[in-house]
Amino acid sequence: MSSSSRIPPLLKPHTRLPQQDSIFLLTSTLGASANWLIIRFLCEALSDAAGTKTVEDGGQAAEGKEPMAVVLVSWMRDWACDPSIGYTSLCALILRLHTLASYTIVHLPADDALISPSDPPQPLEIDAHNLLVKMAHMSTRILSCRVLDTGVAKDVSGVLRVTQNNARIQVGFEEQVTADEENRGAELLYLVRGDGAVRLFERGAGGDA
Repeated sequence: MSSSSRIPPLLKPHTRLPQQDSIFLLTSTLGASANWLIIRFLCEALSDAAGTKTVEDGGQAAEGKEPMAVVLVSWMRDWACDPSIGYTSLCALILRLHTLASYTIVHLPADDALISPSDPPQPLEIDAHNLLVKMAHMSTRILSCRVLDTGVAKDVSGVLRVTQNNARIQVGFEEQVTADEENRGAELLYLVRGDGAVRLFERGAGGDA
């Protein structure tokens, strides 16, 4: 496995797909891209798919698991210039897609400039705020990337905050975990290196390499 696709141990519980159908929300801000996180989710899903051979492939499907397929959907190219499409239409589309896919991962920007209304508030600000709030309520798990509150640091790229929406659905992981590990969130520091490798570590710790 290449360094750009390896999933750090501290991140593994949060990219592991639950047994129930779920929606995940990933957010990012300027200077704290979530691309590395999206890649780890894809690697997790594709590694499950590679490890589950169907009978037609000459293998035996894992008990209780169906073959996994990954579909990438982007509406920015077609909808970016259509002001008539609001957040309600996007939420409805995501819910329709979710009826066709077991796991739906949505990536949205969460910069203050987009979600904090000016005076007077602009339609883009209102829709961006409402879409983010609506998706947060719809999601089982929220993973947010942001820069450090204290500014830029050479050994830290940003902060990853994981929030588990236990009111939305009780998550059951594919591997056995304790109830405490399952229900709690986390806040971790991360460092994205030039080769795409990522280190995660708790505040005051040295990292899991």
